[in-house]
Amino acid sequence: MQNGIHVTLISPRRYGKTGLVYHVFDELAKKRRSMTLCYCDIYSADNLEDFVKLLSESIVSAVKAEPTLKKFFSFFPGIRPLVSYDPVSGSPQVSIAYQNDGQKLSTLKSIF
Repeated sequence: MQNGIHVTLISPRRYGKTGLVYHVFDELAKKRRSMTLCYCDIYSADNLEDFVKLLSESIVSAVKAEPTLKKFFSFFPGIRPLVSYDPVSGSPQVSIAYQNDGQKLSTLKSIF
């Protein structure tokens, strides 16, 4: 990953793939402070809209600095963030809304 090589993990469920990814993220975060790491579990995505929503929300959650967050949304004019608070824990939650259905595919293309 440090050399820009794509990595694919394939194994049966419950073999520790997610734990391995989190461990690698922790190690990379220790070595490179300027790197933003984003984890997105797309298992629950049933369609393109779900996939784009999950991916966008995980990117927004990973980006903590406000100027960076503003830059992120300036690249994707078709989406807008919705900030709410969990009534139980009080922690902020960010979700993504689209201005129209045509923006979903263009947003996905822009992310990649």
